[in-house]
Amino acid sequence: MVLVINFVALKMSLNLKKKIFIFSFLFLLFSLASLFYMRHLLISDFNDFLEGEVEDRVYWLTNYLEQRYEKEGELSEKIAEDVIRLALMMGFEIKIFDDSDKLISDTHKTYNKSDEYIKRRLSSYYRRILNKQGGEFKSYPLFSKGEEIGNIEIKFVESNRKGLFLKRSGIFLLLAGFITLLGTFLFSFLLSRNMLVPVEILYKATKKVISGEKNIRLKKLSNDELGELIDAFNDMWKTLKQVEEARKISVAKFAHELRTPITIIQGELEGMLDGVMEIDKQRIYSIYEELERLKKMVYELESLYRLEKKTKMRNREKINLTLFFNAVKDIFKNEISKKDGLNLIIDCPDEIYFLTDQDMLRQLICNLISNAINSTDKGYIKVTAKKESNILQIVVEDTGKGIERNDIPFIFDPFYGKGKGLGIGLAIVREIVDIFEGKIEVESEKGKGTRFIITLPEK
Repeated sequence: MVLVINFVALKMSLNLKKKIFIFSFLFLLFSLASLFYMRHLLISDFNDFLEGEVEDRVYWLTNYLEQRYEKEGELSEKIAEDVIRLALMMGFEIKIFDDSDKLISDTHKTYNKSDEYIKRRLSSYYRRILNKQGGEFKSYPLFSKGEEIGNIEIKFVESNRKGLFLKRSGIFLLLAGFITLLGTFLFSFLLSRNMLVPVEILYKATKKVISGEKNIRLKKLSNDELGELIDAFNDMWKTLKQVEEARKISVAKFAHELRTPITIIQGELEGMLDGVMEIDKQRIYSIYEELERLKKMVYELESLYRLEKKTKMRNREKINLTLFFNAVKDIFKNEISKKDGLNLIIDCPDEIYFLTDQDMLRQLICNLISNAINSTDKGYIKVTAKKESNILQIVVEDTGKGIERNDIPFIFDPFYGKGKGLGIGLAIVREIVDIFEGKIEVESEKGKGTRFIITLPEK
């Protein structure tokens, strides 16, 4: 597991900077492309707006000419000059022809004929026309009552608005591009610093774990997810240390539990061989009891191994839970009677049936009761069972010594028990609950007792 964590951290450390750079570069390209595209859309919309405005003005001019013709009965030079002056202020250079294609007047002729006051009013518009030579005239026929009365040629002279708009949009594009570039750089820098530093710390810490270094404690750098990741690493390392300590204690305890009966057997046999002890029935029975103790240890280990390999129930049958728990109570009758003031109470309603593996369920309950007997001198051990829908809940509680709060997370680990025996009983209980696809919870208070709550689904 540690090797996998180390490999992932190494891979992240090697590739994360490159990934951040590539992401930032792609983000920058996308942002710049978006800015250019937005500018293109703005210019396109602005051009469409100008074209539409020009068409509206052309329509107004032609319509005004036609109305003046209908009102005065002719397309006179005075009418043409009035329209030309209006058109000049609109940004148009125009020529007006009668129905025989004779030029009535144009922008230059009209401006030159105007008095000084009008020239001053029109000078800025006229200079714009003079400064922007080129372009083509578009011809528009003029009609009155369905008959052509002449035509008007119009050339639009672009105002400074378009140039100003293009200039300002270009400045905006440069400014936005600079801000995007600066923002991307700052984002990449801050992201690299805030992400890569904790990852690098975690990577180095995992290398220390692999090398066997102890007392590793990482400093939390932030309160975000990376800070929580460092907290998780510290919690993981704390748990690994606790598991390692538990393993050492378990090995020592296992060696002690094996050594005690072996030493007793060896001592008694040596005494018999040396003639110090008599070879009688009592001595032989004593050796037999120690062998039974060894046999029980081996049996418990074998049971745990067998359950760890087992993944599902095989011998399922519908059992009467009332009869089942009463039979379990009978198993412990003699053992309970050896302790004055200790009672085993069964609380199970009549006629409750449950589909399960009876042998495995019996082993589960017997291990919990046996564990309770070992930790309880007086008071009671109570087994409560109730079934709702297809869920069976079994509660085994006692008024015994209780369990230390720090020990509760590890009581289901093999060899962790602090009482008599190898401490395999609760490990077997957990394996059985897992096979049943149920769950087990523990509530305990030192000096007041322990409560195991088992929930099993009917399958």
